[in-house]
Amino acid sequence: MKLENFTREDQREIAFITVNYCSANATALLLGDLLEQQLSSLTLTIVVADNSPSGSDLDALRIALAEHKEVRFLRMPSNLGYLGAAQIALNTYWKDRFPDWVIVSNPDIRLPQRDFLERIATATTSSAVIAPRIISTRTGLDQNPFHRARPSKFRMQLNRAIPRVPVLFQMMEWQCAIKNKVRSRLRRSEPASATDPEAIYAPHGAFLIFSRKYFERGGSLNVGAFLFAEEKFVAETCRMLGLGVFYDPSFEIHHDEHVATSHSSAVRHFQISAADYIYREFFTRTGPQVKC
Repeated sequence: MKLENFTREDQREIAFITVNYCSANATALLLGDLLEQQLSSLTLTIVVADNSPSGSDLDALRIALAEHKEVRFLRMPSNLGYLGAAQIALNTYWKDRFPDWVIVSNPDIRLPQRDFLERIATATTSSAVIAPRIISTRTGLDQNPFHRARPSKFRMQLNRAIPRVPVLFQMMEWQCAIKNKVRSRLRRSEPASATDPEAIYAPHGAFLIFSRKYFERGGSLNVGAFLFAEEKFVAETCRMLGLGVFYDPSFEIHHDEHVATSHSSAVRHFQISAADYIYREFFTRTGPQVKC
């Protein structure tokens, strides 16, 4: 692939931003998949936004891909979180214009469809965000839709309360694990059922596909929490701006879950902060302001 300094009128432009945190091996696999994509009708720029505490995590990969000018490595001044780092990447390389599509991805993603980006580039949709089928390599389950419908205010209050009580939090984790195990076994014992595209409330944050419309209408990636608020922030931004989120399972990716996060007291703290932020900004008042 050759990165051009302009986008021809017959081409679409995709900005692919992956946020790395001490996950060089996963990032290398994802970049390999991206460099093998069919790109006959699009221009692709890949930005690795590096949140790692030292630059050495990606040094070897940066050297190996030095000839691929379409791949950019951007070191963050500190760990800015997932969407925080993605917003810096967007501001750095697309200051005065928006690409046709912006994809924000975890590093632990694989693209089995060689024409995935080609089909995204030529997709015609009135929605601002596309949620693909995200198959967990751990459970075999589709992680989208993240939420089909908007949670109730009571549900959001529970989301704030449960992580504050370690015993309740552990019970919730066990319940989710058991539920996913049962669903995974049922999936393996029964033929997969076809799923139709549908409008949904929230996409899974591991792989977010934004059309230019999202940013042109005032949306941003400036989430007010470090981690774990991405899905509802995007959902509520679209809701406030009158934009749609669309689940389309014809686009499929694979997710090797939890490469950069783990279950710990620090993670629980981030979940509490995220739940408080989402509740405060979007569920306690009407007409929240989206920071651009």
